[in-house]
Order: sequence, then structure tokens, then C-alpha cells
Amino acid sequence: MKKLVFMVLFTALSLKMAFAGGVAVGNGGDVIMCSTEVTFKSLDYALTVNNFGNNIEIPSPQSYRESLTRIESLLKLKYSKLSPSLHEFIALYQNHDFLKKYAWRPLRNGVETIIEKPMRIAGPCRTSWGGIQIAQAVIRHPPNSLGRIEFDFDEDILMSLEQHDPLQLSFLLIHEWLWNFFDDASRLRKVNYFFHSSLFEKMSPGEVTLVLESQGLKGVNN
Repeated sequence: MKKLVFMVLFTALSLKMAFAGGVAVGNGGDVIMCSTEVTFKSLDYALTVNNFGNNIEIPSPQSYRESLTRIESLLKLKYSKLSPSLHEFIALYQNHDFLKKYAWRPLRNGVETIIEKPMRIAGPCRTSWGGIQIAQAVIRHPPNSLGRIEFDFDEDILMSLEQHDPLQLSFLLIHEWLWNFFDDASRLRKVNYFFHSSLFEKMSPGEVTLVLESQGLKGVNN
């Protein structure tokens, strides 16, 4: 019965994201500008928050590393096949050695100029005409012949998130890591929300497996 309830919740989220135009947005690490708050929000967060109802909590971390460590610890308990990959990704965040698995290249002038999209998102992040302003904070390049992955990132945006809203930086980083295992941006965003939510803590390992497999998880060794 519990599994059925969780699957219904994920189906409802899929419909809401499709209505919001989630798959029409680029697959990069996007943030939206919230002018009334003078800050940025991860697009994944903005598209998924509260779509399961207000009773599903998103813990507020003191730092982005606290949030990432929480997710890694839960993966060890509930889907251990993914935890080594996340551990490596966390360890190499902003690594500049391009001989390692992940390498990050800061671009002080930004990755991409902010553009407007006709997408409706509730809350203070929408413009007066109901759309949103998007900036691509991270560009993930395809793996090279050795399987190494390079990122270009907007140093100012990521620094602002780290200092003022570490949860949003955590959403952004998990988004980039999850591209190792998902092909579809909409499904990836749902899993990102799931990992950050209290649902992840409450589910059994079997239920977590069901959720991940239902969203098209790939590339995980048995």
C-alpha cells in the first residue's frame, strides 16, 4: 500500500512538471533569478518544491556539504550502489586537476546571460508577466574518451548560493551528478527532489529501489 501511495505521488509530480513546461528548459545547471529576494533558486527546486504537498519536508542544511553528506549517508543505507559515485563527486567538487574524474573551470564573466522563459512558477521568482528569468550556472561537458567530465561554472552564482542558500547549491550539484544515471531532465529533477526530501528518509531500501527504477535509473552495476 505504501509503495502504491509513493508511486501515485511521483505520477502527480510528473504531470505538474509537464504542465509547468519542465522539459522545455535546457538540461544544464539552471538557476532562476528571484528579484524580490535578491538571490537565485535552483530550477530543480523551483519546479518540484511543494508538489507533493506541504507535509513533505525539505531539510534546511547549514552548508551544502551537510546536505550532500546527508544524501550520501542515506544512499549507503538504502541504495548503496550509488553512494561511491556520489562520494567521488563530492570529493572532486571544484577540483582543477583535469586528469581526475571531474574537473571544474570557473568563469568569472558567467556561463550564459540571463534569459526569460514563458514558464509559470508560483512564488516570488516569477516576473510580472508570469515567466521566469533563467541563468545557466553550470555547463556539464560530455565525458571525454577517458570518461572524464569537465564543468564550466559561474563562480559568482555558486559562491552566492554557498553563502546565502546552501540548499540551492546542493540541488544544483546533485542535478549535475545525477546526469551520470538519467537521460531525461524531468525524471532527474524528480529524483533530485526525492533525495533532498524527507520521503527519502522514510522509505525502505526496497521502496527507494522502486522509485529510482521507475524513473529510468541507468548505468549502475549490480
